[in-house]
Amino acid sequence: MNIRNKMLRIIRTKSSWVGAQKRIKNPLILLLFLIATLFVAYSCRPQFHQGEAIYLKQCSNCHGVDGEGLRSLYPPLKDADYLFENSQYLPCIIRYGIKDTIVVEGKVYAMPMTGFPKISEVDMTNLVNYILAEFTSKNVVLGLSEVKNQLEQCN
Repeated sequence: MNIRNKMLRIIRTKSSWVGAQKRIKNPLILLLFLIATLFVAYSCRPQFHQGEAIYLKQCSNCHGVDGEGLRSLYPPLKDADYLFENSQYLPCIIRYGIKDTIVVEGKVYAMPMTGFPKISEVDMTNLVNYILAEFTSKNVVLGLSEVKNQLEQCN
């Protein structure tokens, strides 16, 4: 056996792909396993499609599709300290808006937020859950009864 053939043999046996091919008899099984793993990982994250649709229709014009806000006019929601610290008031904020100046991430926002007084409690629940899941690190899912209780406590 010449040197070239010896080198090729060493490369083939040491290659991780060749080694994987020897351990896994059928590459299709590996592909199916990877697809299943990705599907399970993606499906473990709660999906709030109704809340997302409401957000895109009612909130994204000011707060942005990705929750980044609009310059100095409207505050960001994504990873915002204000949202994280005031998440228990979110249903009240959505329903009645904000008239006061607020500070988000050290920046002052004075533009009032219009409320949505006619939003149903079910839609409110979907919207709140979408905002919390999408824009905060909180792993909380509120039920309809919890949102109703929060709305009853609005001042």
